[in-house]
Amino acid sequence: MHAPSLLIRGCGIIVLLLAALWASPVAAATCTSTTVGNWNAASTWDCGIVPEGDDDVVIVHNVTLTGVASVRHLTISTGATLIGANSIRTLSVFGDWVNNGEFIPNQQIVSFSASGTASATVEQHITGDTTFFRLRTAGGFSTKKFGDSIFTVTEVFAHDAGAMDGGTSTFVFKDDAKIDGNVQYYFHHITIDGIGVTHISASSDIHVAGNFIVNNGKSFVSEPGRQFRFNGDGNDQSIVMNSSAAFSELIVFAGATVVLPDLGGLQPTATGVTNNGVLRQSGSTSLATEFAYIRNGDGTPVYRGIDLAHTSSTLNATVAIAGNQSNCLNPSGYDHRNRCFGVKNNDATPATATVTLYTTEAEDDITDDKFYEYSGSATWTDRGACPAGDGDPCTATAIVIEPGNNYFLIGTNTPPTPVTLTGFTVTHADDANYLAWETATEVNFAGFYVQRRTDEGHFARVGDFLYALGGPVSGASYTWSDTDLDGGLYHYRLEAVDFDQSTEFFEPTRVEETMPNAEFSVYLPFSFK
Repeated sequence: MHAPSLLIRGCGIIVLLLAALWASPVAAATCTSTTVGNWNAASTWDCGIVPEGDDDVVIVHNVTLTGVASVRHLTISTGATLIGANSIRTLSVFGDWVNNGEFIPNQQIVSFSASGTASATVEQHITGDTTFFRLRTAGGFSTKKFGDSIFTVTEVFAHDAGAMDGGTSTFVFKDDAKIDGNVQYYFHHITIDGIGVTHISASSDIHVAGNFIVNNGKSFVSEPGRQFRFNGDGNDQSIVMNSSAAFSELIVFAGATVVLPDLGGLQPTATGVTNNGVLRQSGSTSLATEFAYIRNGDGTPVYRGIDLAHTSSTLNATVAIAGNQSNCLNPSGYDHRNRCFGVKNNDATPATATVTLYTTEAEDDITDDKFYEYSGSATWTDRGACPAGDGDPCTATAIVIEPGNNYFLIGTNTPPTPVTLTGFTVTHADDANYLAWETATEVNFAGFYVQRRTDEGHFARVGDFLYALGGPVSGASYTWSDTDLDGGLYHYRLEAVDFDQSTEFFEPTRVEETMPNAEFSVYLPFSFK
């Protein structure tokens, strides 16, 4: 806000009315550069003033910052350049940042400082490929949205307040850059393009929804206790290792699939690993091979997936490991350790192997463990008993790894079936019955029919066939609504159909159409955990 002054002359007396006595504040300005010049010179701007925190700035020339500055919205136009100060100074931006030209940061700190309230949060948009010296986010009740651009950090990214939305952007960190803030980081892609890039913040974890890439000759390290979380939902996330990356606590969120570097390439290290989603790894080998292993800096495994000791000249395979979550619990009345294993033989010929499956002690909540192989046509084959110790590895010999997909698990004495249902509810509201259910695993599975009957009738299919949405190491969520109601009591059940047209019924629940907004849980023929 800019203070006007009013000069009154009378009787030889000059009276200056101070800015504190304003009656009418001057509105915020939009200031556009008119010449190459200094930010702090009024002559640089068509508004005739030095821009302040409630002004919008459009840069169409080369403009140089020499000190502290503030602005609301800032646009660097195509062909224009904003040049940062050569000493530590802060440019505070309270609105959007649009960089269509160039920003040369030097030693200028850029602080994105939009602030809202609990009842009126605000968004601050940062777009355009930009290199920052020190990047800071501040201002509560706000979301910093980083669009789809490439943002390069040469010294530090301090995310100190507000929420972060990485959009589909890529953050690139240069030599000795630090990630050090007070709140959670939510990146999309991260590229390590410097030596000694470090996650040092003790109070904020890193969340990545996209890929993590370490360029050749570069390095990344998380200090002890820092969490690095892969939390993409549905899309593959790749760890690309052209050099070293040392995580402290590496966590794969439920719903995320992390693709490790191929066998034979550099691998990340970690002091601890929690896999609540899927870890996948591919490779071609002529030797006994450890797939989906992650080791600490001393080379000791902290996470083990599966061993394949095959007798073929080579085996080109892709392994997927899903674990530590409900998607491996209680498949249709039978129980198994909370980890599922998939091996895809990418060759055209079968391979015979000794297969060892690993789980953690925490994932093992069963007794009388046995090694099961999926044999197609809704059949799991018992390949022998496992050691009795909780979490002990389980090995089976002479397993034929057929071309295509092969599935294994460690189960109880009774083998599992291909469909795993983990929840089924019916809710009545607004003159309709709403069905919702979830699967954990779906192997060679076609889909569902919903069946319904009244209290006196017989079950019959209603609605269209619902095609399968899940897979062997991750399930899916389904919903269906019944609006053709005449009042009274309705019973529902699910008819699960496999590719071979075999069917399985999940027992019914019932709902009273006259009962508003009541929810009923189905009683399935197995127990929940």
